[in-house]
Amino acid sequence: MVYDVPDDVRYRYATVLFAVVVSALQLTAVLRIAGPTDRRETFALRQPSWSYKRMALVAVLIVVGMLVLLAFFPFLQQGEAEGDGAAWDRDRALPFVLNALVLVVLSPVLEELMFRGLGFTLFERYGRGTAIALPGSPSGSLTGSSSNFPR
Repeated sequence: MVYDVPDDVRYRYATVLFAVVVSALQLTAVLRIAGPTDRRETFALRQPSWSYKRMALVAVLIVVGMLVLLAFFPFLQQGEAEGDGAAWDRDRALPFVLNALVLVVLSPVLEELMFRGLGFTLFERYGRGTAIALPGSPSGSLTGSSSNFPR
């Protein structure tokens, strides 16, 4: 069954509200599962062991990689199922920006807390490989990264 998504879904306050409510419910569930533990350790919120120079180099490499992909963007074919989306509407810029923030900031942070933070911590006692694979599988499937699974 394919759900027909309206072209202007990202221009609606209802989309923002729905995403924030769902995210709040997910965060509540994750915090309840974690229980009364050291939150920084449970959710892997510790300072990275890399130096700032190394992190800056990685950031530069990511930006360069994105620019290379952007250069190839005109040659990539958009699938028929993707749709063209709604044309830019300046009068509805605020809900668009709020939706973008939910999509680009809130959702990835919550996903990292759930799978790579809490998920890894819960399965770490069964070995590092298990702690990576078990939370990583639903994480990949929820983000649509089915190409990462073995065939």
